[in-house]
Amino acid sequence: MTSPRLPLALLIAASAFALAGCSPEAAVPSAPPAAEAEPLFASDEEALAAAEAAYAEYLAVVNTVLQEGGTDPERIRPLVSNEVWTDDLQGAERWQQEGLISIGETRLEKSVLQQVISTESSTEVVTYNCLSNTGVDVLNEAGESVVSADRPTAYVIESVVSFTAPEDWTLEEYSEVEEVESCAAWQS
Repeated sequence: MTSPRLPLALLIAASAFALAGCSPEAAVPSAPPAAEAEPLFASDEEALAAAEAAYAEYLAVVNTVLQEGGTDPERIRPLVSNEVWTDDLQGAERWQQEGLISIGETRLEKSVLQQVISTESSTEVVTYNCLSNTGVDVLNEAGESVVSADRPTAYVIESVVSFTAPEDWTLEEYSEVEEVESCAAWQS
């Protein structure tokens, strides 16, 4: 519920601004508009390729960590934001505690550009990534598979990769996307 004083406060502020325009003082000219920063990538295709390469590099490191039972997850740290690092570290610690290892590698099959957001200091590239875990198994300490028989063989991850230069990037966030069409529809 809003305070009944809020409209009055806005009215007073608006009146003050209106009266300020009536003063005999000279107006201070506004600064000229800032020049737009040069885009980091020459095209959407270049931005997509950079984001796809970055996510593939991240995925390769994660695959190695999981194949080694979650050991040395610090290898992931230089590639990710604090938020992603917290989640990935918890996942690796769970693998260590439960004695799990991954056999095979999750593969990045294809990425689809969602948007490119440029600021003065960075460019964020948002993509949908089709990942395949065909041939990937997860074993417990007894060597038994813990993978559900009805696990999907492919899924879609939305990722946000922030670039300060074409080779200087951070995976800011990622999440599974359920409401998009399956990866099979992307294959071309």
